[in-house]
Amino acid sequence: MQELPIPLIIFLNDDQSYLPLFDNYPIDKQILKRQSSDTTIDSRGKSLLDLCILNQLRILNGRVLGDVFGKYTCYTPNGSSVVDYVMVSESILDQILYFYVHNFMPTISDCHCILEWEMSSKFTVDDNDCNINMFDKSPNFIWSDESPTNFQTALLLPDIQTQIDTFNKSIIKESQSSVDEAAAELSHIFLSAATNSLKEIN
Repeated sequence: MQELPIPLIIFLNDDQSYLPLFDNYPIDKQILKRQSSDTTIDSRGKSLLDLCILNQLRILNGRVLGDVFGKYTCYTPNGSSVVDYVMVSESILDQILYFYVHNFMPTISDCHCILEWEMSSKFTVDDNDCNINMFDKSPNFIWSDESPTNFQTALLLPDIQTQIDTFNKSIIKESQSSVDEAAAELSHIFLSAATNSLKEIN
């Protein structure tokens, strides 16, 4: 007697309509199926998907406005692939405004594209918990095709190199305040390079 094949059942989304679940059970959101120009899945890709599933992370590539087809992110002599991702917690997925894969620019990377995304957020700052002056709003700059080269050149200026050397030699203690101070110092270095090389938006 020939065995009948077992039907394959695929659950795309969780639903609590028919099952008694505990109050804090995380229900899957109704999200778009992810598209990708890269149809090859290797062992590392499967591990990444497992990581996302186990930790309720969602990949933006090929899923949100700006990259609905899953554009290639890496270009090498051996071919193109999607190996650069932005992953966010599912709880903030609806706050993502767009995700965009820029065209490959060899002045920025040897084979990877810039990934850009924007999200909306609301937050409050407690004056007692952090130094609000450390995170003053930075100016906006105009970015053009020449900007990457100009910015890299600015990073080589003597005064900025001095700032980078000082930053590299500084000892960062394992505390939140030290991490915040280091982040502010690094932001200041980038801002100095941008001010020297880019045109500011008035």
